[in-house]
Amino acid sequence: MKDEDRPPDLPQQLPTAELSRTAEELRALASQLQSISRRLASPDVAPPPVLSDADLAILARAEFEARRQREKEFPVDILGEPCWDLLLDLFERHCRDETVSVKQAILAAGVPQTTGLRHVQIMVERGYLIRTTARHDARVVELSLTEQAVAAMRKWLSGGAALWRVELYRSEARKNGK
Repeated sequence: MKDEDRPPDLPQQLPTAELSRTAEELRALASQLQSISRRLASPDVAPPPVLSDADLAILARAEFEARRQREKEFPVDILGEPCWDLLLDLFERHCRDETVSVKQAILAAGVPQTTGLRHVQIMVERGYLIRTTARHDARVVELSLTEQAVAAMRKWLSGGAALWRVELYRSEARKNGK
């Protein structure tokens, strides 16, 4: 290639030391990629761990608290997802084998009562929630997730980034003495 054919933004000649360093970095990256590829192709690679109910409850709580943290920075009216808040709270309580009244669930979702009741009704109609009368008091209505909702929440919370979220939440809880 003649000098006049060379694009003007390319240097005439790269320093030898820089070329050597770049070549070494590329060789190291290639080696790492080969190693990862071999591990992934190996039949000995263990499947990702199955998360326990305790871990899933931690994930649901972490997600719920992250949503509350968002509200400190953004107006609540642009972040509203009452159904998702209800699902997160009810799933965490399901994993902890706790009962939840309609009133408690709506308070946890942080929405007005009429809004909460409307969203509860939508999720009952779509097969995600069940309303039952409390054993201890016939005036209290409790909410629980259907099997379909529990399965969907397990699948979503167990997805891609779940493991690092559990570890992050655990380390934050240790720092805060929870």
